[in-house]
Amino acid sequence: MKIRPRLISIWTICFCFGIEVAAFAATNRAQSEVSKEISKTHNIWGSYIDYAVILAMLFGIISIILSCYICQRGGKNTDQVKHTNHQEAAQESYQLNISTECSDNTRLKTHIRTLEEQINSLKAELNTLRGEIKRGENVHRAFEKETANFNSESAYPLKLQSKEPYDVSLADNFIREYNALYDMPEGPDKELKKMELENDSSVKRFRCSNGVSRTSNPDIAPIYVSLGSEISGQGGDYIAYSLGYNYYAVLPVYTTYENTRHIKCAFGEVFNSNYDFGVYKKIKVAKPAIFYISDDMWNLKGKGTLVLSK
Repeated sequence: MKIRPRLISIWTICFCFGIEVAAFAATNRAQSEVSKEISKTHNIWGSYIDYAVILAMLFGIISIILSCYICQRGGKNTDQVKHTNHQEAAQESYQLNISTECSDNTRLKTHIRTLEEQINSLKAELNTLRGEIKRGENVHRAFEKETANFNSESAYPLKLQSKEPYDVSLADNFIREYNALYDMPEGPDKELKKMELENDSSVKRFRCSNGVSRTSNPDIAPIYVSLGSEISGQGGDYIAYSLGYNYYAVLPVYTTYENTRHIKCAFGEVFNSNYDFGVYKKIKVAKPAIFYISDDMWNLKGKGTLVLSK
């Protein structure tokens, strides 16, 4: 593209020079015609002028032909450059498409790995739920067996017999009054009755100390410890009535029964019941749990039985 304007300029100069030579030759030719008869030497010069005119015309024709050739060649070069640019653009587009596809494949693989991790997590949760369901079925079977003759209108119907060195019947009156509290309407009288019952019976309170860990993993065995400072009617997860020899009849604190109590406070480990999710506002003790205390550590010796109602 840079050569073409120069060639055209050269051709223009040559063409103009040819025109000047032709004009000069024509002028001399006319003069020579006038002075033809004057001198023979002039006749010879006229012949040379004719040749010069012919050469100038030939030079002009050749210049025109060369100009056409150069223009045609320049057009071909332009088409070739355009074709080359088109190929380069197509190659860049192809490389961009390949890069985009590689990026999409990377994102897809990352998404697949994330889904696989979620699936594995869901499988683990499913296995945990299956274990809880199996434990729940065992608890319900034990509950149905122990409460087969339970009369819901009776405050404390089960006749407990024990071969241990303690007498479970010592807690009968306490359990009857505990069950009766759930039939009382909410109010100051009920709160006063709770405090009187605990003060008169000299009960202790303790709690499950690893409830937070059990919330994330219910398979962790609960650890039961005494409260740091005992205040009547406050704190803890369990109420313990002494049976002697460091054995205690254990009941839940006065509360509702829901999933947090069932897992975090380990009610599901201490009592068989008819719990099936949701919130139960009434708790009836059919049989107390039995604990043995040693160095402020409470050890479960026998599960109790609760009958829950909403």
